[in-house]
Amino acid sequence: MKILLLILAAVLGTFSVHSQQWMSSEGRDFWLAFPPTEHTSRSGRLSIFLSSENTTNVTIAARSRRGVVTTTRRTVNAGEVVEEVFDRSEYELASADFPVGSPGDCEIAVPTSIHITSEADISVYGSVRDNLTSDAWLALPTHVLGLEYRVMSYPSDYVSGYMGMATYYPSQFVIIATEDSTIVDLTLSLSRTRIGLWKNRTIKLNRGESYLVQASVSSSSRHEDLTGTVIRSNKPIGVLGSHLRAQVPLLSSEASRDILIEQLPSVDTWGKRFVVPPLHLPADARQAEKNDVSVIRVLAHYDSTDVSVDGGGYFPLVRAGNIWEMPLQNGRTIVATKPVLVAIVDRSTKRDGNVTFSGDPSLIIIPPIEQYLSKYRTISIEPRPNNQPIYNEHWITVFAPLSTTGIRVDGNAVSALTPFSDSTFGYAHIKVNGGSHFSESPLPATTDSVSGFGILVYGYGPAESYGYTGGMAFSKLYQPTIWLRVVDANAEPGDSVHIAVVVDSVTEQASLDAMQIRQLNGRAAFNSTILVPAGLHFPSWSVQDATHGMVDAGSSFTALNIGDTVAMVHGVVVLGNMVADTVRYDVGHWLNQNQQAVPVTTHVLNGLLTVNGICRENGERLFDPTAPLQHVRTFDVLGREVPKGTHGLLFEINAGTVRPVFR
Repeated sequence: MKILLLILAAVLGTFSVHSQQWMSSEGRDFWLAFPPTEHTSRSGRLSIFLSSENTTNVTIAARSRRGVVTTTRRTVNAGEVVEEVFDRSEYELASADFPVGSPGDCEIAVPTSIHITSEADISVYGSVRDNLTSDAWLALPTHVLGLEYRVMSYPSDYVSGYMGMATYYPSQFVIIATEDSTIVDLTLSLSRTRIGLWKNRTIKLNRGESYLVQASVSSSSRHEDLTGTVIRSNKPIGVLGSHLRAQVPLLSSEASRDILIEQLPSVDTWGKRFVVPPLHLPADARQAEKNDVSVIRVLAHYDSTDVSVDGGGYFPLVRAGNIWEMPLQNGRTIVATKPVLVAIVDRSTKRDGNVTFSGDPSLIIIPPIEQYLSKYRTISIEPRPNNQPIYNEHWITVFAPLSTTGIRVDGNAVSALTPFSDSTFGYAHIKVNGGSHFSESPLPATTDSVSGFGILVYGYGPAESYGYTGGMAFSKLYQPTIWLRVVDANAEPGDSVHIAVVVDSVTEQASLDAMQIRQLNGRAAFNSTILVPAGLHFPSWSVQDATHGMVDAGSSFTALNIGDTVAMVHGVVVLGNMVADTVRYDVGHWLNQNQQAVPVTTHVLNGLLTVNGICRENGERLFDPTAPLQHVRTFDVLGREVPKGTHGLLFEINAGTVRPVFR
């Protein structure tokens, strides 16, 4: 018993350690691209910023629109910020002309991209800046990229000008491929884009190619929004939600504007619980009217998603891709019944033509509570064209349970958190200088995230801003689990029998539906002395025991729900060496509509095949044509059958007798 307890403790301890090894925004391999913005001067600047806890060597391979790769090697010292600047004529994707004219780089595979590799973990940030327009984003490492995304952006806008010379500001997004032969399926939230009609399209990208999509904007269709667009791929891709130059909220044509950029998390990392802190306003902030505030956007990925704000009643987002927008005047708590994506879009600063006031729109993804970490290294960016700073204020906002104590930024204790109304969470604003910053809490983040905290990084200059989430975990949350059950069967010798494998239960049905699983491949294992498979599928005998056979069993389907039959074994019951024996099902692969393997956690409840009519009521066997074979089955401490030769604490079952063994 002591040995069993020790083994169980070791197993649970190992699980606990692995459960806390989060996939974060630090990494050693990154892919970036630069979305287009409006340029009103020649001072445009594209930058990446690098930072690390440890001194490391970094290689930057920049591929221009002509396909020319320029490789640069930089050393990043511990705690240092390194900026690498790029020529925007070579590395910025080109916007289309509106409403007609050159398509720019829209909806074609463009070779432009930046590939960053490092010898040690680093944080990477991108920045696009020109006169009175800028934003920055946290780049996500390749190992946390996914296969399915929904776009977060903001409505397009149109401004009429002198003698009909209008200016167009489209919603947009960018896809970056990390591998050759990447197939991407797009289901657009709009019926047309700048390039053409149709909501559905499929593209092929090779490693390092970028793909820009812009909304169609015209005088009669001013506010088209690509938010909610679904992007699915067969290989990991990066996706940037963006806007050429947005005013927020959409109040008047005189508002100042900024490019919006944020690298988006894949759908399988979305959460259900959020706290959204208010942003610290610039020192010279002015409000033109009551509605002149930053906004929160909540995006649904599944049908029938209900969202509650500040503990109130649930608001239904009826269809996948629906969005709920609300003002950010005070801190908000958000709870959804299914995973959602939440973002802040900061407000425009100018409503009267004055561009001297600080601030402007930026797009900031809000980390779900489930993805909080206990430490972050962040950068308050400071590009300096002509050696002049752009931003005059830099802020870090942390938010955590009110019970959290000991949060420190750059070694300095954070003062008491300001509570959200009707919530157990609070927030604090910390003013910092440009450069690298380290924030931590004394306790590590746990699987329920009660000990972690969230962090936002942002800054302001005259009609300028930047903002991004300071980091988060990218664990695969709310992944479905399928329990299959082999249905018990019985028949008399010589009779046909049909043994079904059915869906017994499912967790996260909505997530399962989104995977679009259409086929199951697997094999059924059985006692071949009491069951002979019918049809063309003959059993292949086990090399360990001639009494056990296996046969392929699976099916195709259009949906997967509880009670569905996913496999069937047809055969004839014969007089064998046992009255009853287990029928086991081994899952091979779940496949989607593109015949691609879909990883789904699956458990199987084995069934029992019983031969009727060969025993008296007292259990005495009437027919015994062969002597029973001695068959020893071995199981581990978790109850899983294991092959012979396995080492450790095991249990052998022979003729109904259980015997513990240690090998």
